[in-house]
Amino acid sequence: MSTDLDDKEEYFLRASLLLLKGGGLMSKETLSREVQKAGINLDVLLKTNKSILKHKFSREQRNKLCLDGGTTCVDQWDLAMLTTVPLTVFKQSLNDDEKKALKCIKYKRDTVYAHTHSSVLSFDDYDDIRKELEEALGVLSNGLSGNVKDECAKIIQQCTTGPVNPSVKAELSKQLKGTEDLVKAVMIKLTDTHKAVSNMRNDIEDLKQLIIEDLGRHHATENRSLKKVTGMDFMLLFSPRKQKTSFLKTEEIILAERHLGRKSPEALSMEEMTSVFFPETDDDETVEVTDSVY
Repeated sequence: MSTDLDDKEEYFLRASLLLLKGGGLMSKETLSREVQKAGINLDVLLKTNKSILKHKFSREQRNKLCLDGGTTCVDQWDLAMLTTVPLTVFKQSLNDDEKKALKCIKYKRDTVYAHTHSSVLSFDDYDDIRKELEEALGVLSNGLSGNVKDECAKIIQQCTTGPVNPSVKAELSKQLKGTEDLVKAVMIKLTDTHKAVSNMRNDIEDLKQLIIEDLGRHHATENRSLKKVTGMDFMLLFSPRKQKTSFLKTEEIILAERHLGRKSPEALSMEEMTSVFFPETDDDETVEVTDSVY
């Protein structure tokens, strides 16, 4: 009697086989068709697009593409190469449905490989992958020969309903060999990137807190500070010209009137105003005027 873990392992095996066998075959046949249509040698096409392709693959993958010289062997390409090269080199000649199908296979490869270390898939995850892959494989097979289309249907049937025995597991291990190191490298890179982002966020939070605390201290100091008015500022504000042209009943004048018992601001002399706003202090240059005055 199978356990839940056994079932999840089987779902992973079936999804992996469908992806690698079905996706690999359809991607390779689509690439071959496009090369024939272009009428140009594949190695020439690859070298023509070298500047773009070299940024999409690892060093090992670039070596297999023979971008710097030599003859490539498509049979040694992994699924990432089989999907990315047609999408890059033949993006103008592939129709929208075919490009969408190749992108689906490439995306599902990443999804399945993300579970490589656990080697399990839930039924819901497996069912989603199966449905989308079957649709993508069907789209690509429609543009290929009848024999290839029949082979595709056979692979789908074997991978989704056929028996899963030790020979199938051995075949899957062989298919995955050569890609596992790449997957591990990607996972390590993603982990390192995640840690770096987390550290950066912590640094930003610390900096933000320091800024908030500094602004708080600055604001508190401002509230405690009293405005200082210099003698020159006062003389400019209450100069004779200023008195004649725009002498208004400001709070300063009202306070001066109350202090000296006068009613008319014009009657205040500069000496009297000075005695109100600049009483004798130890520091003759400045006097502190509270916020209630300004």
